[in-house]
Amino acid sequence: MRRLLGLWLALMVALGMFTFAAAEAQPEITNQEIYDLYLAAEDNVMPICAPGEITLTIYTELDEYAANFMQSYEEHPIVKRVEEITGLDLKFIHPPTGDDGTFFNMTIASGDYPDIFMATTDSSRFDKIYPGGIQGAVQDKVLADNDALIRKYAKNYLYYMSIADKNTYRNTADDNGMLTLGTPFACDFIRGINNMGFITRKDMLDRYGLAVPKTIDELTAVMRTLKENGVEVPMALGTLDNYRYNDSNFLSGAFGVVMNGYQVDENGKVFYSRANEGYKAYLNQMASWYNEGLIDRDFVNRDVKDALKMFYNDRTAFCAIGNWQTTEIVSLGTAENPDFAIYPVRVPRLTDPEAPYHLGNPLAEGGVGDMLISATCKHPEAAVKLLDYLYNMDLAQLAYWGVGELEDGTSTYIINADGMHEYGDAIVGNPDWPYETIRHKYTLQIFQRQLLEEPERFEYSDPLCQIAWDEWGYKTDRDGRLPESISRTVEEDTVFTRNQVEIETYSDEMIYKFITGSLDVDAQWDSFVASLYEMGLAENEQIQQAAYERWLQR
Repeated sequence: MRRLLGLWLALMVALGMFTFAAAEAQPEITNQEIYDLYLAAEDNVMPICAPGEITLTIYTELDEYAANFMQSYEEHPIVKRVEEITGLDLKFIHPPTGDDGTFFNMTIASGDYPDIFMATTDSSRFDKIYPGGIQGAVQDKVLADNDALIRKYAKNYLYYMSIADKNTYRNTADDNGMLTLGTPFACDFIRGINNMGFITRKDMLDRYGLAVPKTIDELTAVMRTLKENGVEVPMALGTLDNYRYNDSNFLSGAFGVVMNGYQVDENGKVFYSRANEGYKAYLNQMASWYNEGLIDRDFVNRDVKDALKMFYNDRTAFCAIGNWQTTEIVSLGTAENPDFAIYPVRVPRLTDPEAPYHLGNPLAEGGVGDMLISATCKHPEAAVKLLDYLYNMDLAQLAYWGVGELEDGTSTYIINADGMHEYGDAIVGNPDWPYETIRHKYTLQIFQRQLLEEPERFEYSDPLCQIAWDEWGYKTDRDGRLPESISRTVEEDTVFTRNQVEIETYSDEMIYKFITGSLDVDAQWDSFVASLYEMGLAENEQIQQAAYERWLQR
């Protein structure tokens, strides 16, 4: 008996040590309130329903790369696997390629809503374009009360929110603590990176003995030399509303302004970039480059893909990209020209190349969610459980690595000798498609809400990708940018949106006229700014100021 008691005590000590060790390994709870919600939420157990019992429709853009292989995400192998796991039948509504928001607005006006809105562009984000924002859409019975659904059913999401960086909740919940789904949780490997910017044809610069420019004057001198030596368009551009330009503000940042948006100065005062004197200086610089033929005179009719084509065929030496394109660009470029070489270009400073830059966009966790359940959804519990399942680590692995073995004998991934994932022969070394394109046939970015380290390391394994992060993020923060997660009241947002539509429509038109020389910047500037204020800019700046001050108090 004594021996059995001793064994029992020893076992209890061992179990206690194991429990202690396991507790030691548990992530730190950074938000107890959210953790309590997690504990109270209903377990999200698969399947959600019997096979085919519930159909959910999802509104989302079809990725430009995926569009090479499918008409709808309904054809995607990951969607089919998720249907098997959840029991749900998933249908998709995709706006036309390049839609400017017209299709989204028509969908809202029709009253025939999908069950889920999953935005990938600003033109279909309720927090960006709907009068009153998300809460306005809830009041108008376009959206369901997503916050209530999250608190009751989003078990995975609430757990990861409770252990996330302390600023994540601040950047996700609105002023009243209302939650939305969609924010991705970043791994340490990519947190803080600036992932978009400009690159240059390093081989072309070397040919003429030119260094990679670091100031506006250096950039101007480099482009002039290239022009003098027969380079048709030293800098290729597309229409300036592309997110690659607005993310890095490469063209306008030297003058202390973002391409388009509200900013905050060093004293905490909110202002609109396009009414600032720095914007006038930026427009004068662009007009000068345009007049000299240093930037593409037909940029208003091009997009970033057109600019890249010019980059490959030696017609230009500068263009904007996202770092996820780097490996593919090098592969395609060197296939045509073995001397082809690129190098990332940091945002040029006005005069001092070592000056800090406060208009970058380092990747951080948090942000108003882009996955929202509509008010007409007949199965809101199933919808929120589907969206919450995207935060499950098993689903995250599936979304990143694909389904594995395919019917043709190839595989989307393998496990190597070190026990780590690698993309398989269906993706890597595909004879017909470059990696950045083919991977969208087998992986699904809209389902990637846990940003996993393994695939991100693989994605950016080329040393040039690391260099791009270093250059684009050089002495860079986002202190001068207004936080994207500020929230306006329904009343504020109704006024703001009404004014902003007119402000942006007018200023978009005028900016192209200023750059192309149809209007003289210096002669017309005062009347341009006055017109913006007549359209309600002062009111909008006051609204943004109040929203920013509330954000500071969160």
